[in-house]
Amino acid sequence: MTTETQHHPPIILHVMGWVALRLAQTANDFYYLCSYNQES
Repeated sequence: MTTETQHHPPIILHVMGWVALRLAQTANDFYYLCSYNQES
C-alpha cells in the first residue's frame, strides 16, 4: 500500500460493492419469481 492509496478507497472496493449489490438484487428477484411460479 502506497501513501496515495490511503487517501481514498481503491476503486476495486467500489466495484466489488456494486457487484455484490447487483447480485443480491438479482438473487432476490429470482427467488421471488420462483416462489411466485410455485404458488400458481
